[in-house]
Amino acid sequence: MSGGGEKTTTSTSIDKEYNDRMASIAETQLSMGQGYYDFWMNNNAGLERDKIAANRELVPLQTGLQKAQIGAATELLPGQTEAQKAANTLSTAESGASLGLLPAKTDAMGSGYQLATAQNNTALGLLPAQTEVANKYYDQALKGVNIEDRMGKATATVAGQYKDAAKTLTRQSGRRGSNPSSGMLLSAMNDLNLSRAKNTAYAKEGARTGAETENYNRLRGAIGFGLPAAK
Repeated sequence: MSGGGEKTTTSTSIDKEYNDRMASIAETQLSMGQGYYDFWMNNNAGLERDKIAANRELVPLQTGLQKAQIGAATELLPGQTEAQKAANTLSTAESGASLGLLPAKTDAMGSGYQLATAQNNTALGLLPAQTEVANKYYDQALKGVNIEDRMGKATATVAGQYKDAAKTLTRQSGRRGSNPSSGMLLSAMNDLNLSRAKNTAYAKEGARTGAETENYNRLRGAIGFGLPAAK
């Protein structure tokens, strides 16, 4: 206490449990580090020493090879220089020949241009007919096939197949001596009608699926054709 001021006190407490935990962690980390070091010494250290020794043996061989390559390149340099001079002379001669052929090439290019112009004019003359055909194709692709009509035709086909089936079944039953109103004949008739209904359903579904697929293929072909529909 001094003057008329307040008394100030400072206290420091030590957390022994915390310090014990930190010391335990440090000891564990030290033990792990020692374990990694021991593993490296027992497994990797010898391999690293062998690699270093092998590289030391290779250095003189690599140095000698590089010196030999440099010497060989030095001996070849005069011949390469002469070859380059000859190549330059040949290139100059070829350039002169090309200049001599230039008028003929120019005439040939002019003829080619005239041929291309004639071909373009021919193509332009055919364009209206091609456009008309393309428009018809595109229009048909957009209209597609009539799915209901296809299903109706499929139904009619099945009906034609079963047209005389009931009469035939009745005659066969009569030949066997069965009563036309017998349960056996009625059961056979029911089976016949069920078969007809199933085949009709299958035929209609097949016709519908086929027509939808055909319409899809038509539209895909029209898109690939790349032309607008006729208006």
